[in-house]
Amino acid sequence: MVATDWAMRYPDEIAGCVLLNTSLRPLNPFYRRLRPRNYPALLALGLSSLVNRNVERQESLLLRLTSNQHAQQADVLADWISYQHGHPVTYQNALRQLCAAIRYRAPAQAPKPPLLILAGGADRLIDPRCSQQLAHQWQASLATNATAGHDLTLDAGHWVAEQVRDWLVSPANAYGSQEEYYFPRGLEKVD
Repeated sequence: MVATDWAMRYPDEIAGCVLLNTSLRPLNPFYRRLRPRNYPALLALGLSSLVNRNVERQESLLLRLTSNQHAQQADVLADWISYQHGHPVTYQNALRQLCAAIRYRAPAQAPKPPLLILAGGADRLIDPRCSQQLAHQWQASLATNATAGHDLTLDAGHWVAEQVRDWLVSPANAYGSQEEYYFPRGLEKVD
């Protein structure tokens, strides 16, 4: 949402955008932008945070909703809990973010900068068809990881890095040569 709006308003400031599991109104109906089966859990989470906030339960639920590898992510859960204790996201800020997502309307035309849309094919939070519809509408590049959930960088971080790397050096994007970009060790372009 923020990247899209920025790219629309200030296209000369943005060289390109990589959008992960993106759902935007009016391209996607509300029941695909946030799957209805998640409503009860998210409502309970919101209500419980008003009365008696349980950070451990909250972060565990969010990890289960966003990652398909949550069972193997005990270290990530511990970090998330620590972050929440140190820098808590208030209920009001979470509500503001939800309201912003509800109000924001995607433009019919794509932003000027090149776009890469990445999707988790097994996203349980939003329907992967949202990313597919956006890529179709905006004629953007799309790549889908069949097993990843909503948190693509957590479930398939190396895959995300590879997709971005390949997209950056693609002749279709006119980004120039690989030498202009830093690639983390292990992700160098191999010819």
